[in-house]
Amino acid sequence: MRSTRLAIGTTIALAVAVMPGAAMAHAELSSSSPAADDTLTVPPAAVRLVFDGELTPGGTGFTVTDPDGGVVGEGALDLTVAERNEVQGDIAADGPGTYTVTWTAVAADGHEERGDFSFTVTAADAESPNTATMPPDGDPLARLGSILLVVAAATGVRRGLRRVT
Repeated sequence: MRSTRLAIGTTIALAVAVMPGAAMAHAELSSSSPAADDTLTVPPAAVRLVFDGELTPGGTGFTVTDPDGGVVGEGALDLTVAERNEVQGDIAADGPGTYTVTWTAVAADGHEERGDFSFTVTAADAESPNTATMPPDGDPLARLGSILLVVAAATGVRRGLRRVT
């Protein structure tokens, strides 16, 4: 009887030890758009968070606050993503400053993770106009003249070679 209990106990311990790590893992933030500490010249229209594990809808989401602390956007679990690991939402960031994303993720195992990060939007530099220029198209007659000059030169070279031979 004692050896049976020992065998059962050992079997249970081994089963727990070899269970897939994902079944016991908590979902951690793996990437975001915009990324933490990004500096942008144009405010983003949306925020997207990607986690390394499956999330549940209850309690999973984020808020985005502007430099004054006002809420400018919210996001929720995107149920159209098969892995159920993305949280997305539109935001109305409309000016320069530092914006803060505060998130909560409830993993499939019920464990809740919280975190936050910031990104900065800078003012567009109005004093630095775009100095990139396109090459001039050129005058069509000048192009025609260049072509005729090349043809004349080639003809002259060809005649010169005939005289030499």
